[in-house]
Amino acid sequence: MAIIAGMYRPFLWEARNPVMLISGLENFILLMMTLWLLLKLKVIRFFQYIFSDPILLFSMIFTIFFMFAVGMASANFGALVRYRIPAMPFFAASVFIMLDKYNQYKKAQELPEKEEDEEEEREEE
Repeated sequence: MAIIAGMYRPFLWEARNPVMLISGLENFILLMMTLWLLLKLKVIRFFQYIFSDPILLFSMIFTIFFMFAVGMASANFGALVRYRIPAMPFFAASVFIMLDKYNQYKKAQELPEKEEDEEEEREEE
C-alpha cells in the first residue's frame, strides 16, 4: 500500500482544492498509463522487459524502493507530491522504454508477414 500511496496518491476523489485536483489528474494519468502498459504487455512480458535491460531494472527497483519510503514517511499530500519528484523521471523513462521495446517487437513480427504477402503476390503474377 505504501508504494501505491507514494506513486498514485492523492486520487481524484481525495482532492480538496485546485492544486490537489491537478495533482490528482497527474496521478490518474500515471495510473492509467501504468495499467495500459501492464495490459498491453501482459504481466510476463512486462517483467521480461524489466529483467532484460539493466537500466530498466535499476529504474524500476529505484522507483519501487523510493516510492515505498515516500509512501511510508509522508501522510501529507503536499509533501507526498514533492517528495516523489526524484523518482518520476526514472518511472516515466522506464514506461516509455518498455513501450518502445514493445513497438519494436510488434514491427519485427509484422515484417515477416509483409514479406510473405509480397512473395505470394509475386507468385500469383
